[in-house]
Amino acid sequence: MKVTRAASIPLVTHDPYFSIWSSSDHLYDTDTVHWTGKRQQIRGYLTVDKTVYCFMGDKEFHQILPQISLDGTATATTYTFENDKVRLCCRFTSPLILSDPLLVSRPCTYIDFMVEKKNADNVQLDFIVSADLVRQEKDEVAGFAGTFKQGFSYASMGRMRQQPLGSSGDHTTIDWGYVYLAGNDKSTITYDAANEAIRCQAANLNGQTTLILAYDDLASINYFGEWRKAYWTTKYKTILEAIELMKCGISICIFPEGTRNKVADTFLPFHEGSFKIAQKANCPIVPITINNSAAVLEDHFPKIRKAHVVVEYGRPIYINELAPENKKQLAPYVQQIISDTYFKNKEKYAELMAK
Repeated sequence: MKVTRAASIPLVTHDPYFSIWSSSDHLYDTDTVHWTGKRQQIRGYLTVDKTVYCFMGDKEFHQILPQISLDGTATATTYTFENDKVRLCCRFTSPLILSDPLLVSRPCTYIDFMVEKKNADNVQLDFIVSADLVRQEKDEVAGFAGTFKQGFSYASMGRMRQQPLGSSGDHTTIDWGYVYLAGNDKSTITYDAANEAIRCQAANLNGQTTLILAYDDLASINYFGEWRKAYWTTKYKTILEAIELMKCGISICIFPEGTRNKVADTFLPFHEGSFKIAQKANCPIVPITINNSAAVLEDHFPKIRKAHVVVEYGRPIYINELAPENKKQLAPYVQQIISDTYFKNKEKYAELMAK
């Protein structure tokens, strides 16, 4: 859908607290705001051969990287900027897939930057998240930065004195919990204590880099005097780590049925959310088919016995190379591949045992 004019443009949309919008025609006309209108400043700059261009937030005295288009869908907003030296696409994706409540409740927005050099030698990205996101007044803020395995960096910040669910009112923004910004080894992410902000720098850009903006609110609801965590923590508490590991080249094994299936020769529906990690990390999916594993335990529970188990690794599935209809129905597409392999191997195993 081409957006010609809207009252406000969604950038981060998860819940009434973690909700950031652009209220101007161009992303660089004004600072970003909470849906209540309170400033929640996030700024973005592109340095092209020592010349600084602003593409997000109040441009102030900086030159702008002209915005040439704005596209919006139900889950993503994409801005395109271009001059004679560089082209930048900036996409904000909040995966609000209504069929998957766990995924909907997960407070993570993916920010993709796609840089195309036209007449430039060096392009550097600077992305700055201010403490506006974690406080209402001039409260003291503390932050830290670190590195995961394989160079996946992150930084976090929040109020020094935490009081979850301690505010009330119609125009209340969140002032508890911690905001996180994370990226892969193309990015250097630090906490700037002097300016109370998280800063990301990515040098020598030419292609795509992705950041994750997330919010851990510590407690989401006061249930009769008891703090309760967000629904996503019941299953997706390690989702950021999983994405980080996959971007760093470490394989993650997921059982897409989500539970054990006790009915022989049948498959439970594969959950769409099981494939979101691979889609967001742009990693191939390797279908794994297992035959006769029930002979180890389930067939004679509680005894464990030796058994001949067949495990077959299928050809990698590169999502970007699939036909549009298969991309749209990725879960049943992968399920059909595994099902076909299962029954093929079952027949071969029966023939082997008959000899």
